[in-house]
Amino acid sequence: MLLYNGTIFKTAYFLVIIFWFCIAVIGVVFKFMHWPAANLLVLVSVLGILLTYTVRFFKKQEKQRLDVLKLLWVITFLLGALGVILKWFPREFMHVSTLVFWLTLTDQIIMISQKNAQRRQKSSD
Repeated sequence: MLLYNGTIFKTAYFLVIIFWFCIAVIGVVFKFMHWPAANLLVLVSVLGILLTYTVRFFKKQEKQRLDVLKLLWVITFLLGALGVILKWFPREFMHVSTLVFWLTLTDQIIMISQKNAQRRQKSSD
């Protein structure tokens, strides 16, 4: 639902994020295989995704509360995942990202239900 209603698919930033995501997957495979440069690949790719999404956020003309919540979720999720993969944080740190995700999803559901209620009210008038 968050991705479906998002506008990032229609921008060049999406392709850049997909590129960094592919590098992250390669880094995780390197990590599983215990090959050198695995940590570097994961670190650079996560920082690339964070930088790309943050630049996109600040270049966006109209920012709503949902946009800020999504940025917060992306930051907490990627930094948490990076910290867990590189063993900087305990696995439980990802609960912060999960909490932000559920807050964002709840906000989206409330916004959609309010819009639907307004539409129904207008159509009944």
